[in-house]
Amino acid sequence: MAKNKNKAINELKNGLDKFREDALKKGWEEDEVEEKITEVFENFPWYKYNPQKRSWKSRIFNFMLFSFILYLLYGAAMEKNRRLKKRIDDYIFDSELSYHTHRLLRIVTLPIFKIYDLSKLHDQDCIINNPFKAEEQPDCGFCQGITKIPTGVVDSPDVADMVAEDEPFVLNDVANYYDAKITFQDLKQIFEKNPKELDEAVCDIRKADFKSMSDFFKQIPDEQTMNEKNLSIEWSNCHTYGTRFYRKIFLRPSFISKESEISFEKRLYFLQKGENSTVGPTEARSFYLYQVQGESTFEMKVQESCHYNCTTVPLTTTLKQGGIVVFPAAAGWMNSFKAVGDGLNILFLSSFQ
Repeated sequence: MAKNKNKAINELKNGLDKFREDALKKGWEEDEVEEKITEVFENFPWYKYNPQKRSWKSRIFNFMLFSFILYLLYGAAMEKNRRLKKRIDDYIFDSELSYHTHRLLRIVTLPIFKIYDLSKLHDQDCIINNPFKAEEQPDCGFCQGITKIPTGVVDSPDVADMVAEDEPFVLNDVANYYDAKITFQDLKQIFEKNPKELDEAVCDIRKADFKSMSDFFKQIPDEQTMNEKNLSIEWSNCHTYGTRFYRKIFLRPSFISKESEISFEKRLYFLQKGENSTVGPTEARSFYLYQVQGESTFEMKVQESCHYNCTTVPLTTTLKQGGIVVFPAAAGWMNSFKAVGDGLNILFLSSFQ
């Protein structure tokens, strides 16, 4: 305020000096000049200075800068207090705030997705290497007390409790899964009908060298050909517009709450007997692995640094056709499975928050 007042006084002084100089050049007498200045002060006793209003761009920039600073301060505070961070995360999960936030964000961004798929930006690799970045060691409380992978009943309250407590379990009675007959040809058909959309949505192909999954299904026309070639392949769908085709086949499991957010990324496996695969951690809360066809053995281990607080023996279970194993996505768990069924083994992996 004082700064604005001083600026106004200086502007007034400069204006009066210029008026006096111009008037004297025109031949006015000194008394006449002072008389006119006196009249001005009598009519306008207070000189008002109106500061220039800030533009809307400046306001948006200041708001974003302020929000970014708050975000950094919040992140720093949470890193210093892990217990407080866990309480806040649990509150957000229990209050379903994350679900409602993501739901609102999805509705707002739907018009943009018609023009450009924003989910592609999420997959960009960082181009700057940070030599000081160190892998964060997990808090070994994530596996405390977990000593087995029990078999549950989908309608049991224990299932909801195990999901909330990040515990693994197997379900063999999930509707639309235990009795579903999804085959190699069913998955081939969705690529034949929607090759462009699904190929663009595939972000990762492993265990076999093909340019695209459409190319794979053209060269491998049926399951018998796969078995004759002893071929295995797995791929990930990472983008929004491809997810809807998988959801037509793999419906929302009944054990997942309607308020939970199911991730867009899906992974499918065509594995020959004896083939292994791993499942890494993700930002989601839990994974579920569905044995579409065949049979596999599933294993969970914790890293050696957590053996003091958790089981040192790997947790294992056998997953038969139609069964689902649900397990936490927390860092620290090392999850893997091995196809043991004769013929082609098909599995489907998804995650939810």
